[in-house]
Amino acid sequence: MVEILKCQRHLFNIPEDVVYLNTAYMSPISFNVLEAIKQGSTLESRPWEISPKEQFFDDLEEVKSAFAKLFNIDSKNVALIPSTSYGISSAAKNIQINSDQKIIVLKDQFPSNVYPWFDLVKHSGGSVEILDVGYSGNITANLINAIDERVAAVAIPNVRWTDGALLNLNQIKEACNGAGAKLILDLTQSAGAMVTDLSLVQPDFAVIANYKWMLGPYSTAFLYVSDKFLEGSPLEQTWSGRKDSDNFSKLTDYKFEYQPGASKFDMGERANFSLLPGVKAALNQLADWGIENVQNTLQNNSRMLCAELDTLGLTTLSEKERAPHFIGVKLPDNDSSRILSKFREDKIYLSERSGYLRITPHLWNSREDFTKFLSILGALI
Repeated sequence: MVEILKCQRHLFNIPEDVVYLNTAYMSPISFNVLEAIKQGSTLESRPWEISPKEQFFDDLEEVKSAFAKLFNIDSKNVALIPSTSYGISSAAKNIQINSDQKIIVLKDQFPSNVYPWFDLVKHSGGSVEILDVGYSGNITANLINAIDERVAAVAIPNVRWTDGALLNLNQIKEACNGAGAKLILDLTQSAGAMVTDLSLVQPDFAVIANYKWMLGPYSTAFLYVSDKFLEGSPLEQTWSGRKDSDNFSKLTDYKFEYQPGASKFDMGERANFSLLPGVKAALNQLADWGIENVQNTLQNNSRMLCAELDTLGLTTLSEKERAPHFIGVKLPDNDSSRILSKFREDKIYLSERSGYLRITPHLWNSREDFTKFLSILGALI
């Protein structure tokens, strides 16, 4: 049964007078994640206790398995990476494009899912189309209408990072299949806050950075690699991605076969002794809450906030058009600096991107937080 979760502020180091509504920028890590990172760093201060088998291999597989369960995939399709740009660059290295083909990205999507595609066409030919699908209305249909046989790949988010606009990935994947186009996803602004079944969407690649809705540490991320690309080329040539790399005494018996699955796509120095325990703690917390419960709770709060914003005369996307956890409000021209400055004075923290005020609370927010925010916003407009 899906639940409305209680306020979880006690799990985070957020003072009572701080109203943090900026998960789209960066999540605070929980006390549990912080403690796990401390323990990992302590281990690194005693390297004689670092086990080649456990810390270099077994711990990584546990983390991959925990991630895979949350997104209904096999852990063999999961790689550990440091960032969105790393994952998108890994995908771009494996996409074939002809001179008369193009890559579609969206206007105003995050640049880490834009620049690698321009680099690809610079060296391989073809072009990048930055598609303006509009602010409201059926932006999924607008995108699908642009997908035809000239499209080599569609590289998009699930949720637009500027305003919270939601794309229907299942419909887009169907259109890609019909046109023979690959689908590459940046799920950083949706994974962890929305139920995401990658076994249903079946993208070719998907990237998820941990430091936002996954509630994990910065500089850690995951890459999903579909079965059809498991024989592809990784961005790096790491020793740990090779067959028999767990036998440290034989590492100079160079092996040119890779380990099975997506391990070849893992970043170098993937066994991050400090941060990996924090990633695992964050994954366990999401599993404990249940992502469906997280989504339901955040959506319930968004409904309330959007109703109040409407009474203030502010325009938001309809519930059907926006992500359940992400509200974007168009700000008056040249007024964002004044509004954000006033919010900071009152210890209310949000962000503005491309003219939209991003209101992105999480389970640490209370009714008192929302009341304070709405009261001060009402006085500002």
